[in-house]
Amino acid sequence: MIRIGCSGWNYRHWRGPFYPEKLVQKRWFAFYAEHFDTVEINNSFYRLPKPETVDAWRDQAPPGFCYAAKANRYLTQALKLKNGGEPMERMMASFRHFGAALLYSTS
Repeated sequence: MIRIGCSGWNYRHWRGPFYPEKLVQKRWFAFYAEHFDTVEINNSFYRLPKPETVDAWRDQAPPGFCYAAKANRYLTQALKLKNGGEPMERMMASFRHFGAALLYSTS
């Protein structure tokens, strides 16, 4: 299966071309999820989301919607992927609330 999505959804310049002008920003993700079946969570590169934030994203999306998490910069740039066991576990703990909707690669 091929999934189509974007790297995030919270872009002000999408108001008008994609998001309806009068749609409140807190509804942008739900609107996005009506048109795409996956999204990359790219803000995790800068900071890990709180579990309640992940819960809100999960609850706004329809069944079958999937998420790809961008690895945190501490893991990818500061550690250069070396000795990353604990930081990786911390990152994955943030995303466990997605359950089976989290896309990942083991290769």
